[in-house]
Amino acid sequence: QAVGLQGAGLEFAAQVFRQDTKVVLAALGHDSTALKFALGAAAVELWADKDLVLAAVKQEGDALWYAAGSLQSDRDIVLAAVTQQGSALRHAAEELKADHKIVLAAVTQDSDALVEAAIECRADKDVVMAAVKQDGDALQYAAEELTHDPEVILAAFTQDATSLRFAADELMSDRAFVLNLIKCDGDAMQFASNKLLADRLFVLEAISENSAALRHAPHDWLSDKEIILAAVKQHGRALQLAASCCQEDRDVVIAAVCQDGVALAHASKSLRADKEVALYAVAEDVEALQHVAPELLSDYDIMLAAVKQDGDALAYAAESLRGNREVVLAAVSAD
Repeated sequence: QAVGLQGAGLEFAAQVFRQDTKVVLAALGHDSTALKFALGAAAVELWADKDLVLAAVKQEGDALWYAAGSLQSDRDIVLAAVTQQGSALRHAAEELKADHKIVLAAVTQDSDALVEAAIECRADKDVVMAAVKQDGDALQYAAEELTHDPEVILAAFTQDATSLRFAADELMSDRAFVLNLIKCDGDAMQFASNKLLADRLFVLEAISENSAALRHAPHDWLSDKEIILAAVKQHGRALQLAASCCQEDRDVVIAAVCQDGVALAHASKSLRADKEVALYAVAEDVEALQHVAPELLSDYDIMLAAVKQDGDALAYAAESLRGNREVVLAAVSAD
């Protein structure tokens, strides 16, 4: 009765009961930890008892480790174990590590179980797809030929973009394939082949698809006006990644602040003091006032544009404009 209430109570039972299949099964029905207490005193034949081991692995797959060798080769036992805990595959007989159904169940429960699978299963597309859909990094355990498979790579990438580090170099040199990845996630750019990253037209197309790819563009391209323009037109604050020559370029900065006024923070000092640039920035986002040159805070046109958007912008105005009737009236009339 005691082991029926608390399986761990088996630890204190007489040896004769720890060798009793019925008692151990009752214990396992309540507490999988009873298994370790049964193990120390159990006769070999107890751990060859299929009903007992099956009950154990259904609670804790790694209990397969305790099973007799004959049961580690038993398909029903092993399937039950890996279904409960994929990592239990490491305790299975070698021939079952090549069993498609068992390995598929294991990686579905725990993608890392793929590392324990036989090579033929690591080359099985269905098995590998099941693993990488759970964890893209499981791609590292796939057979080499599957690292060349676009469908497998895309599935892994969708789950974890950094899994591309395990993709075949040949695939990461495929212009169309890599551009498609970058379109989904700009971080894919960091895994493009050196050949592609040295190709200006590729980089321009990649940035045009996704400005986030600029974070991983080779340094030489950060001074390329056309490439930077392509980035800031999508995301103005990409200006912060540009080389100083582009942060000093009026066309580039205007494009950036028209997309995001706060991008003015990354413009050169001279352009933050440029009235036209500042007007573009403030018109897009009044918060850009925080980044205009101090002398422009006394400019009537800039402050009028600002307070028309947000009356609180009057706080940034020079003292002379806080006493200007039109500016104050615009501020108090703002929505």
